[in-house]
Amino acid sequence: MEVQAFFPHLFLVLLFRISSLLGVGAAQPPVSQGMDPVSCSVEALKTLMRSAGYSDHVSYVQKLQGWELLTSPERHREGVALLGRAMVVRSCWHTRPVFRLTVRVLQDPDLENHMTALVFFTEASGRAGERVLQGAVA
Repeated sequence: MEVQAFFPHLFLVLLFRISSLLGVGAAQPPVSQGMDPVSCSVEALKTLMRSAGYSDHVSYVQKLQGWELLTSPERHREGVALLGRAMVVRSCWHTRPVFRLTVRVLQDPDLENHMTALVFFTEASGRAGERVLQGAVA
């Protein structure tokens, strides 16, 4: 039950942590010896999603090589977009709470992870709109 309650906050914190570690939108932080903090953060995000009952989402992102995209400084935003798409396409229950938190981040363009939030929100909200339109036509 606690994972469900804290999922939106933890999801965004981990996603923003990965972006920060890759230096997306910020100065590159120092890397510690002996462990890869980006990989550890991605594994924590996957574990969070599995713990919340989203194993199929983790597999969907894996199938589309989203985890590799997420860890690539050059293609990180593609991975962020894929995560947003997965939440909508795979009907994630937490999409709305995550959206609400993302909107709060977007209200302050000076925040370090503003671009990550914008990419995530744009992809997910675009996909949500497509689903609404498809439901209206069907």
